Amino acid sequence: MVYFTSSFKFLALVSAVFFLHANAVPLGRRQAECPGLALGLEHTVDAVNDLAALSNDPAVSQAQSALQNAQEGNDVGQGLKTASEALDSIESNDASVDSAVQDALDELATTQEAFDLCNGASKRNLTKRQIGNLQCNIARLQTVRNLGATTNSVDAIAGAAGSDAATASAASSASDSLASAQDGIGQIAQALLTGQQAPAAARDRVGQGLLDAKSALDGITSTDPKVTSALSDAQASLDKTIAAGQQVVSQCK
Repeated sequence: MVYFTSSFKFLALVSAVFFLHANAVPLGRRQAECPGLALGLEHTVDAVNDLAALSNDPAVSQAQSALQNAQEGNDVGQGLKTASEALDSIESNDASVDSAVQDALDELATTQEAFDLCNGASKRNLTKRQIGNLQCNIARLQTVRNLGATTNSVDAIAGAAGSDAATASAASSASDSLASAQDGIGQIAQALLTGQQAPAAARDRVGQGLLDAKSALDGITSTDPKVTSALSDAQASLDKTIAAGQQVVSQCK
């Protein structure tokens, strides 16, 4: 079982270094200039849609509408705020609904962080290196967020494996691969912190680690309901992590 809590805290703190203050560009262009924001909105919408399948609370529809407006570039900041307030207002005695609400709020928090990093950062006032660092850092934050969820899901597979040695071994391999990707993210964070270019080897390590984790999970053939349920969660989470990781590979140059 692999724990990344302290690493996550460190990597999140690095984001403060890249909070830039300048003249804002039109919000309709924000997503095009900040791929991490577009990706974050996509993941948040997916999480809220998952919640909508479990709850008929009007606040869910309100959150969906607010996020749609944000995706269309209609005052992204207000859209995120409205969605957050709507999700916070949901009260339920259903554990599955509570879990889905928390997942949506977690995704929204990461998206808000990406927006804050982009907000006010005018390309007219930034050097090429600063622009690259900003985009890279947003992609990195998205990957950190999704890596945590994926790691938890893989740990659940290991816990459900019991005496199934093949499943336990595959889960262990996936955990090792995720740890390797996490190491790559850490190397990128260190480079950003010192104003350096992200190492190509670190980018490759992130991408390869995620692909190796996918291969390990795809090789699990257990029919145990607990394992298959945990596996489904892990694969869905890993797909999101890979999407974020691809942004790291393309943006951290």
